[in-house]
Amino acid sequence: MGILFALLTGVTTAFFNIFAKKGMDQSNGQSIGFAITIFINVIVHSLIFIAVLAATGFVFEFTWESTGWFVLGGLFSTILGRYALLSAIQSIYPSRASALKNSTPLFTVLYAILILDEDFTPLSLIGLLLLFVVIVMQGVLSFRQSRLKVQKDQANNSEWTGYLLGIFAAFVFGLGQGFRKQGLLVNNDPIYGALIGSLIGLAVIVLYQVFKGTLIATVRENYRILNINFIIASVFLSLGPVFFFLAASLLQVSYVSVIAAVEPLITILLSALFLKGREQITPSLLIGALLILTGITFISLDN
Repeated sequence: MGILFALLTGVTTAFFNIFAKKGMDQSNGQSIGFAITIFINVIVHSLIFIAVLAATGFVFEFTWESTGWFVLGGLFSTILGRYALLSAIQSIYPSRASALKNSTPLFTVLYAILILDEDFTPLSLIGLLLLFVVIVMQGVLSFRQSRLKVQKDQANNSEWTGYLLGIFAAFVFGLGQGFRKQGLLVNNDPIYGALIGSLIGLAVIVLYQVFKGTLIATVRENYRILNINFIIASVFLSLGPVFFFLAASLLQVSYVSVIAAVEPLITILLSALFLKGREQITPSLLIGALLILTGITFISLDN
C-alpha cells in the first residue's frame, strides 16, 4: 500500500500541473491564485481529517513535537516549495518545471541518510537507481524536446528565472519531506500531518497580507481570476500531500520521494492528452515507463 500511495502522490501532482497550466491559459497567463489554492487545501484536508476521526471513534493523540515537525514541513513544502513551483510553471512549460522540481529525491535521500539513518538493501538500491536514471533521463529529454518551442515562442529572460525557481523548489521540497517524516516518527498520523501543513500555509499567507495591508485586495484578485481549472488543480494539489503522508507512514521517506518522482513522465503523458501540441509521446517516454515499473518492482520485492 505504501508504494501505491507513493505512486498516487506523483499522479495527483501531475494532474495539478496540467490543470494549473490550463487555468493559466484560461485566465490569459495570470497567476493561479495562490491563496485560493491553499484555502481549498484546508477545506479538503479538514473534511478528510473529520471523516477519519469519525471512522475511528474520535480518538486523537496530540504531541507538540510531531506538530512542530509538521509545521516546518508545511512551511517548506506548502509555502516556499509550492510558490516556487507555481512561479516556475508560469515561466516554463509544466513538464520542464516538474522535471526540475523532481530532483527533490536527491535532497530527500541525503536528508534520510544523514539525519534519519535510513539504509538500503541491494534490491531496493537497484530499484532506486533505476528510478533515478528515469528521472534524470526524462528531465534531459524534456528540455531537449521543448527547446524548439522556446525558440518559437522567443522565450524572454523569465525562462532562466523559471529554471532557478524549479531547482529551488526541489531543494525546499526535499527538506520539507524530511521534516514530515520526522513528525510521523513521533506521531504516525498522516492525515493530521497533511492538515497542519495546509493550515500553516493559510495562516502564513493571511498574516503576510494583513501585514502588507493587502488582504482584501488579494482575496478579490484571487476570486477574479478563479476558474474551474484552478479549482480542479487545487483539489489535486490537496490530495498529493495526503497520499505522500500515507506513503511515508508505511515506507522509508527516501523510497516515497523517489517513487513519487515519476511525476514528470506522467505530466508529459497528460500534457499530450490535455495540452494539445505542447508535448509528444516518444519511444524514450515508453522506455522510461518500463524502467519505472522495473524499479518499483525491485523496491516492492524488498518490502
